[in-house]
Amino acid sequence: MALQTINIGTSANKGDGDPIRTAFTKVNANFTELFAKHDGTVATKADIQGSVFADDSTVIIDAVSSKVNLDGTVKGNIIPDVDVTYDIGSSTKRFKDLYLSGNTIHLGTSTLSVDTNGNFSFSGGLKSNNPIVGDDSTLLVDTANSSIPYAVLSGAPTIPSTTDNITEATNLYYTDVRADARADLKITALQTAGFDGDIKGSVFGDDSTLLVDGVNNSISYSVISGTPTIPTNNNTLTNGAGYITASSTEALTNKSGNVSMFTNDSSYLTAETITLTTLKTQVAASTDFANFQTRIAAL
Repeated sequence: MALQTINIGTSANKGDGDPIRTAFTKVNANFTELFAKHDGTVATKADIQGSVFADDSTVIIDAVSSKVNLDGTVKGNIIPDVDVTYDIGSSTKRFKDLYLSGNTIHLGTSTLSVDTNGNFSFSGGLKSNNPIVGDDSTLLVDTANSSIPYAVLSGAPTIPSTTDNITEATNLYYTDVRADARADLKITALQTAGFDGDIKGSVFGDDSTLLVDGVNNSISYSVISGTPTIPTNNNTLTNGAGYITASSTEALTNKSGNVSMFTNDSSYLTAETITLTTLKTQVAASTDFANFQTRIAAL
């Protein structure tokens, strides 16, 4: 049934409106329809179409624009009727600020909480695409390179650059002092007991001269002390019995059948080969050593 309106006439007491009986018949019809949709309590049995206003005329539900005005206070929890379905805001329609008196926000299976001192606590790991910097813009966590600069660590130890900066201890064997002491002990022990065993590697003198070449398995002749002088010709040799001298008239002894390849020096034999028979003939025919030289030169 449509809403029935009472005709109240064009003016007061003019008598051109609905009679009293007709007017209250309409009233009863309207209430009958209203109570058919209402059980007499504040709960409704049917939908209400239209806007809802507060006592101060504030629009609570704007039926014209299909909006709910939340400028007022909310008394009670705001709980959606189904799980994981609705959003608060969107990527283009965002809320400005969020004020919470509690200390925990639940994000999926993780929590973000804050203690009384304002320190944040995360139940899961923290992953960020942006670097973390201090109040003075100092880079603390370099998320782009997944690293933390050593320079920002507080209480970081000073790393020594030489062994001079290392304190001697019983479990530290490689400071300069300890290394020298250990070497001296070994050298003293070798000097006292002698060395028994193989040495592998090269040996150098105090001036870095290579004495034993362990790489090429050799010893350079130039580093040997007391080496003999090797003669370069026969005039530096001491003449032994039975050998030829410049004034000797003794017979030559030739075990190999000939005399060959002597270095000639001041009237000594030249590097030529003569047979023993020829030599005997020339010796026999020679009247003296000078004649022997002449004969030999003519061969």
